[in-house]
Amino acid sequence: MPTKTCDILIQAGHENTPDGATGGEGPLGNEIDWTPIVANEAVAVLRAAGVDAVKEDASIKHSNRIYQCKLATFVHFDDPDAGESGPSVGYPHDSDREAATQFKALYSEYWPFNETWHADNFTDDEHFYYG
Repeated sequence: MPTKTCDILIQAGHENTPDGATGGEGPLGNEIDWTPIVANEAVAVLRAAGVDAVKEDASIKHSNRIYQCKLATFVHFDDPDAGESGPSVGYPHDSDREAATQFKALYSEYWPFNETWHADNFTDDEHFYYG
């Protein structure tokens, strides 16, 4: 399969999940319903600004699709079953730390709960998540 190129890849949480994982549930709705809404809107805004943005769903986890992009982000709204509420960034290599720091600085402008940021790779599930 050929490599697809783009500026930004956005994956929508548990949408079309191949493993039956539906994500968190809460008083404002279910993760599986919200992640595609957020991912679709983010891609639309980025494209309107001239950014080559691509949206994927959760089926990418068990596929041979390959992307070469400047940024890949995976949208999730996980439920805090073990007190792990709040945002965190997961990544596989220390070389990604600076990109995560810059992302959090940018995102914190829109996130009204900055005191809730957890350490990078806050849970074992986040470390090496999706790649």
